[in-house]
Amino acid sequence: LAWAQRGARVIVTGRDPSRGEGAVAELQMGAGHDGVHFLCVGHAVMSDNRDLARRFAARWSRLDVLVNNVGGAPRITAPSASVRQETVDGYEATLALDFLAPFAVTDALLPALRASRAARVVNVGSRAHAWFKGNPFEDLELREGYLWFRAYARAKLLQLLWSYALARRLSRMNIRVSATSPCAAWTPGTRALTREAFPGWRVFWPVMRWLQRRASPERAALASALLASETASGGLYLACNGKPGKPSARALDP
Repeated sequence: LAWAQRGARVIVTGRDPSRGEGAVAELQMGAGHDGVHFLCVGHAVMSDNRDLARRFAARWSRLDVLVNNVGGAPRITAPSASVRQETVDGYEATLALDFLAPFAVTDALLPALRASRAARVVNVGSRAHAWFKGNPFEDLELREGYLWFRAYARAKLLQLLWSYALARRLSRMNIRVSATSPCAAWTPGTRALTREAFPGWRVFWPVMRWLQRRASPERAALASALLASETASGGLYLACNGKPGKPSARALDP
């Protein structure tokens, strides 16, 4: 909404057509123009991300800002995220949605980004990345001892490692890459989480939910809105309050 109100053309993606079109109608009303569009895509499926790039290129000549905000607890074949699931590609579902999806869609949209004079990529992560311990490249599919939150924390750590590598690689193409951890927000995705996804936090679960209920989606959106609209240097990392932050030492390890 912040970008649309500044006159930007905004393309929303998602796997639910009715919710996507509803979001577009709400954003168009809030922005006062019809330059908001919806493209249906299931980001957890890698071929769908490539198809998204083809459909985008058929309608628009360039992409100035890509915000990789997709993520969460996928429910593909099981009623709860606490159960290990795989996508149609055979990837563990949380890894696919929270890391492979932004990787794939960014790669597919590179031609559109390069067509912009000063494109920006903003990767929306999570402070959970700092809670993953161990080698993030071991048992990548978490076939042993699956815990959703462990899968999520590792995917967000991988996303940050990739963000810094991408910033180095794309700087010569005049594409800036930034990252942010927006903190919690009381959204449908957060409300859908259950304590089974956080088995080690059972004692703290009521406190955690109390804090989440008071978390503002507007505040969580602040950092990515700033990174998308300002000419920040590649690799800049903003915390949830929109101020410069610092990820974990592991995320900064070359």
